[in-house]
Amino acid sequence: MKGKKREKNPDKWKRNVRKIACARGESYVSARGKTFEAKKQGPACVCKNDERDAIYTQFRDIGDKIAQDSYLSGLIQPRKISRTEDDVEPGEAEYLYDPGTSSAADPKQKKKSHSYYYKIYVGSKTAVVCKTAFCNLHAVDKCRVHKLAIHAATNVSPRVDQRVRHSNRPQKITDKTHKQIEDHIKSFPHCFSHYSRKE
Repeated sequence: MKGKKREKNPDKWKRNVRKIACARGESYVSARGKTFEAKKQGPACVCKNDERDAIYTQFRDIGDKIAQDSYLSGLIQPRKISRTEDDVEPGEAEYLYDPGTSSAADPKQKKKSHSYYYKIYVGSKTAVVCKTAFCNLHAVDKCRVHKLAIHAATNVSPRVDQRVRHSNRPQKITDKTHKQIEDHIKSFPHCFSHYSRKE
C-alpha cells in the first residue's frame, strides 16, 4: 500500500511566516536568530488627522510587500516643477539646492524635476499630508517612500520582491557535487528488501 503524499503548505514555512510578519509590521525572529520588534507609527505631525489607527491597520493588513508598495504608489502624486534654475535670477539660484548637500555652482548637482503630493484615505475622502506624516502614518521609512515616488514619476511599477528569489547563493551545492554524492551512494552494495513486492 502506497503511503499518502504530504501536501505542501507554503503559508506555514518559516521563511514565509517571517516575511508576512515583516510586511505586517509584527515582531519576528530572523533566520539568524535576531529579534525584530513590531513596527509602530511615528510621532504625530503638524498635519491633523483623526484616523491614524485605521490608516495603519488598513495598510498593515495587506500583508504583502509588493501589494503594499503598489498601495503607497497610488497615494503619491508627482508633479513637474514649474520653476527651474533657468527661470530665476542668478542671486536666487542657491535656494534651489539643499544648503547642507551642495551649492548651485556644483556641476554634479542634479536638478529637481518633480515635486510630490502625499495623500491618505480618511473614510471615503482623501487628504493631502506632508511626507513626514505620510511615513509616520504607515510606519515606513523615507527611503522606501522616496524610491516609490521616483517610480511614480517615471511610470515604473514597484520592483518585485527579490528576497529568496535571487541567484546569489555562495553556499549552494553545485550540480557537480550533487552528481558525485549520488554516484557515491550508488556505489554501495545493495539488495532488495525482504518486504519488497518486487520479484
